[in-house]
Amino acid sequence: MDDTNLKTVMANRISWKKFDKMRTATSVELKGKKRKNDDRDEDMPPAKRTHTGNLDVEEHNTDVQNLLEEAQSWSPNKVVNWSDLARQCGITMETSKYQKHKLQSYKRSGKILCGEKVVETQYTKHVINESTSTISEVISTFTAQKIRLIDIRRKLLEMHEKLGLLHNQPDDYFEKLTDAEVKTQLEKLGEKTEGTPDELKAQLKSMNRTRHLKIWHDHSTISGPSHLLVTVACVYDPAFYHTPEEVGGKDVQTIIERPEIHILGRSGSSLQDQALFNNCRLECIQELSTPLHTTTGIQVIDTLRFFHGDGPAQQYEAGNSIGGTYPCVQCGVASEEMSELECAYKCQTRSLKERQEFILEGQVWKKGGINIYDKLKVKELRQELKSRHIETRGLNRDEMDSLLKSLRMGITNLPALLQPHPTSLLNELQLSNYEISPTEPLHDIKSHFANIFEEAESYMQGDVLDEFKKLRDSVLCKSTLRCSDYWKAMVILYNTFREKNIDQTFKDILRTAVDLSHLVYSCDYDRTPKTALALHNTSFIHGMLCINAFSRTGNTKTFGRYFHSLTTHSAILYRIVSLFSLNTEDEERMFGQAKSITKSM
Repeated sequence: MDDTNLKTVMANRISWKKFDKMRTATSVELKGKKRKNDDRDEDMPPAKRTHTGNLDVEEHNTDVQNLLEEAQSWSPNKVVNWSDLARQCGITMETSKYQKHKLQSYKRSGKILCGEKVVETQYTKHVINESTSTISEVISTFTAQKIRLIDIRRKLLEMHEKLGLLHNQPDDYFEKLTDAEVKTQLEKLGEKTEGTPDELKAQLKSMNRTRHLKIWHDHSTISGPSHLLVTVACVYDPAFYHTPEEVGGKDVQTIIERPEIHILGRSGSSLQDQALFNNCRLECIQELSTPLHTTTGIQVIDTLRFFHGDGPAQQYEAGNSIGGTYPCVQCGVASEEMSELECAYKCQTRSLKERQEFILEGQVWKKGGINIYDKLKVKELRQELKSRHIETRGLNRDEMDSLLKSLRMGITNLPALLQPHPTSLLNELQLSNYEISPTEPLHDIKSHFANIFEEAESYMQGDVLDEFKKLRDSVLCKSTLRCSDYWKAMVILYNTFREKNIDQTFKDILRTAVDLSHLVYSCDYDRTPKTALALHNTSFIHGMLCINAFSRTGNTKTFGRYFHSLTTHSAILYRIVSLFSLNTEDEERMFGQAKSITKSM
């Protein structure tokens, strides 16, 4: 069957009523009836319409061919029931009713994945009865939908293999490689070449058959209420996927990193509401132990590699405090110390395993709860500190609470995916390679640049200040500002004022900001040791310039989490993965698509 019309309706998010209008506007010419709203002159030729309309004909339909041959022998006056003939030949008019029927059949057959019901929640709303002037409570039940991760994995593997984006090399390929060729390929991938020939060959083969996944989630309103959206996507890895040069210039990274909806359901943004989804998420992740196979029989191992999202989502996923004194999920630096780069660089990073070990070392976690360290009693504080071999004699409650807070450095609970099974090992839960990215270019660049624009006015005066305000207001004039708008404004600002008579330090801040944004948004194809070093140097220089220039204003927001993420963690993370892979623009855009769908219904 031809699904062109169905794809048109779904892709353009048009209503069924509008689809019928579009269909009749290009077909089904009624004899002797003037077209509605036809304002053309009578001498103008009529627009072309197909009198047969949009038809859906089954593939390899021999009845249609036989009918065409038979129709050539018909007399001009033959009376024909065209509807009966169409039904006999399997020809269907593609009306909205037919499209709906086809859509439902695809859902039942599994051709279109709609998922399964998970996490049932109840919400109470108050309704005013105008006739009785009373207020009554109405309880509504909502159920989230989840597309199983294994189905998404299978779908993406089939799609990417069909597009020819996978290396998908058989065993014979690796057996025929010489030792020199193996080392050359590993060096090209940035891997070490120390080990025996067999070990190096096994390493290359394993990388060639391992696919990395990333998860994102966030909250937004859809038709009023707040909803949780969880997506899954692949992470571009040249060891598993082809480069653009190998597939005719295709942008492989953009294609394979398009997100797929994993879970969508009504949910508040509170920690309690988000925790309801931990179990169903973990159930799917544990299915990663089931390998998939390509059409040629090559086994593919999937591993969950990254979580990427905005600040609150990172903090919830890591079991960190939302905001507060320790907002960073990667290290324990305090917010007031983020402007001290030396202190930030020396602060040790914490993995999920180390966070789990810290929690389990104490006793408070056994009582459960969302924020397990909130409002502890004196006895609980003393017991928690003693379990960590810390003397509490002579300390009052406030002193013990402050001491425990300095030890926790923002940790408030186990990471979200460990909460259903606190004592389980990470490899048992398929989380041994899972990391929560502290850097997300979309929000970091946008917010940091916005802070720079706020500080900029103190470096300008007279005509230069007026020109700056005019330029800023002309570029940043939209009601909804995106990262691309701030990036564009920064580039224009630098190009406009680099020849002006303003403070050289501020010029250097603009220049390094433009360079920094270019590096964190660069694709994996451009990621080299040279660009990694450039990002280290640029982020450090930009950080020092901002500290020297803006610290006198006393605006602590300028040196908050976004500044810390870009100047401290971005360069280290860039050495592991392209920061373009951790961008969330496609994921954020999915909420906009969902909202437009509800408006067209």
